[in-house]
Amino acid sequence: MEWLFQYPRIVFERGTFVFLSGWPVWLLVCAAVAVSLALAWRLFWPRNDLPLPKRIRELGLGARLRLNLTPRGITVWVLQSLFAALVLFLLWRPGLEVSALRSQQNMIAVLLDDSGSMLENDGGETRLASAKRVLADEILPGLRDRFAVKAYSVGGGIQALGDLSAANGGSSASHLGESLAQLARDTSNLPVGGVLLVSDGADNRGAITPELLATIRARRIPIHTLGIGRTEMERDVEMEDLRAAPRTYANAKLSAQIRLRQAGFSGRTARLTLKLDGKVVANKEIALAGDGRPQIEEITFPAGAAGAKILEASIDPMEGEPNLANNVRRQLVNVDPEKPRVLYIEGEPRWEMKFVRRAMEDDETLELVTMLRTTQNKIYRQGIADAKELESGFPTIPEDLYKYSGLVIGTLESNWFTPSQIKLIRQFVDERGGGLLMLGGRNGLSDGGYGSSELNGILPVSIGTSPGTFSRTAAKPILTARGEESLITRLVDDPAENRKLWESLPALGDFQRVGDPRPSAQVLLETDPEGRRTPLLAMQRFGFGRTAVFATGGSWRWRMQRDHKDMAHHNFWRQLLRWLVTDAPRQVSTELSEQILMDRGDFTLTARVRDKKWKPVNDATVSARMVGPDGASTEQRLEPVAGQAGEYKLQGNVALPGTYVAEVVAKRGAEEVGRDTLSFRREDGVAEAFGRTQNRGLLEGLSGRTGGNYYTVADASRIPEEITFSQSGLTMKETRDLWPLPIFFLALALLKGAEWILRRRWGSL
Repeated sequence: MEWLFQYPRIVFERGTFVFLSGWPVWLLVCAAVAVSLALAWRLFWPRNDLPLPKRIRELGLGARLRLNLTPRGITVWVLQSLFAALVLFLLWRPGLEVSALRSQQNMIAVLLDDSGSMLENDGGETRLASAKRVLADEILPGLRDRFAVKAYSVGGGIQALGDLSAANGGSSASHLGESLAQLARDTSNLPVGGVLLVSDGADNRGAITPELLATIRARRIPIHTLGIGRTEMERDVEMEDLRAAPRTYANAKLSAQIRLRQAGFSGRTARLTLKLDGKVVANKEIALAGDGRPQIEEITFPAGAAGAKILEASIDPMEGEPNLANNVRRQLVNVDPEKPRVLYIEGEPRWEMKFVRRAMEDDETLELVTMLRTTQNKIYRQGIADAKELESGFPTIPEDLYKYSGLVIGTLESNWFTPSQIKLIRQFVDERGGGLLMLGGRNGLSDGGYGSSELNGILPVSIGTSPGTFSRTAAKPILTARGEESLITRLVDDPAENRKLWESLPALGDFQRVGDPRPSAQVLLETDPEGRRTPLLAMQRFGFGRTAVFATGGSWRWRMQRDHKDMAHHNFWRQLLRWLVTDAPRQVSTELSEQILMDRGDFTLTARVRDKKWKPVNDATVSARMVGPDGASTEQRLEPVAGQAGEYKLQGNVALPGTYVAEVVAKRGAEEVGRDTLSFRREDGVAEAFGRTQNRGLLEGLSGRTGGNYYTVADASRIPEEITFSQSGLTMKETRDLWPLPIFFLALALLKGAEWILRRRWGSL
């Protein structure tokens, strides 16, 4: 490119086109048009071998003009016109105005990644050694001739680097985002003309935030990146991510998603193992996908008893695999000791309630409270905490209903509730974040009048207003594709065995036809007793909570008509009710930015505080008592978040590796609003084992968003000159002539050469 265009590409990207002759552009356009018309007159006018006066006399007044238009003539005219236009363009002296850094008046910051991943050996030389060699031989001498250069090493932060030999890859982490933020702060009063980041892009902190990029762009500092290291994996299996619910209830069934990538072992089988506090809870044989392709595997496991537990996913080492440290990922799972409560209400005695209660009798996960209307004015309560609970019937105020995390409504007509109670149920889902499950029945769903109530709009299916949708016809449950993936309908872990089990279940005792599912709904079960499929079990999120419809009251047959040892009915109802209350918030709900802090100690703790009516509390005093692995205890205060009602935040830091327990307490004066407890871990010496290939996408994205360029080692020699063209620091306007560019003279030669060749070929020279 520079042979044809004389200047590097960045000059054209950053420069502004101008004409240096000072003559107006309109005059150039007029001259080009005039020359083109003159050439046309010469080529196409009739009898152009005669003098002009004689040509005019021969035409005569009013004679018809016949031009000599031929394809060959038009081709010659176009080539001659382009040649003339290009000559005129060059006479106007085209040029570029570009901002360039003033020599010796600006600072260039060179950041050298000094983390452990830079010790990776690529082609017989470590990445760090390669970076030092390129800097010393091709970059720093050219930069120092023009600018004041400051070198820094990058790890957990930045440190001044007097000599390149001081960088030894000893940092256990790469926090590129934090390092750039620190550089922006430290150089806020200096004329920084640009930053050169030399790295493999392995940022195991992931803190290159939009806010940081906005700060850099505001100062107009271009960040140029020099990518070091291979971009493709070499014979390795890496566990890229492990995700499971960070919080759950005792004995709940959880799903862990593991993302992995490999190279060199395509098609081989491997064993994936899941451990909880060191005990194997699940394993799976998997076939490894193609080289470099991401692969996601899912494993279910029981959460077990309450407590903070370390979930570990690992893949067995493959033969000849050099890096085994990235075969393991860990996460913390907080299993809460608190039991959520579910209120189940029926309008008449049914087998369904009896068998659901039996399924939940020995379940330590949640508490089931039931209300049964025995007569119009009498209710029978079971599972209540004290004699006063539900004494007056269904709750009428938020404080009484919001004590529950889930609500199940069976065959009970909607007009049994008052309009204010119907509104309260909707608010229970929308504002409190509770779960609502509606069951089929002769007085349920549309036959109970709910199609005309406020609840119809929050359900996952349209239930309509027409009665007669309930039928005591036997109906077989049909597992959908969504149902095969869901933990609710996963009665056994093996997908094939699970499908067979659902196919073998007895038909339901009844079913209720419902309308089409909402756009956001998931249908897990269907049935087709009348030859047309209809949703049987559907669910969706609504507001802060979730809703579901199980359009039957006859699932008790799954228990009655199966062997007494069969647990399909028990498992289904336990999993359905656990789903109903999952994510239902407490009055004080806390969450952490990350539960495993890899080679760093900073964290963000957020608490959301609600009163008994679930309204945000903005005047609370919120504190966190932290107990570390050494038993030491500290107490820190959470500060209100501006613009976020009822939200409080703590930016903290822990120094020692190990498990930390945080107990968050919210008070209003002397009265306690609520409390929550969660755990997290700091693990050191593990981050650099992951992401060992060059993260070119991150480096290119960082350069592109800040106005810089990405370079490879092969084109590193261009950096000293191209870094000059910047809009940051102390700059001056430079003018670059374009008329001497070889490309223009080559174009002139090509135009004339093409005309000569064509005319010679046509015999018209």
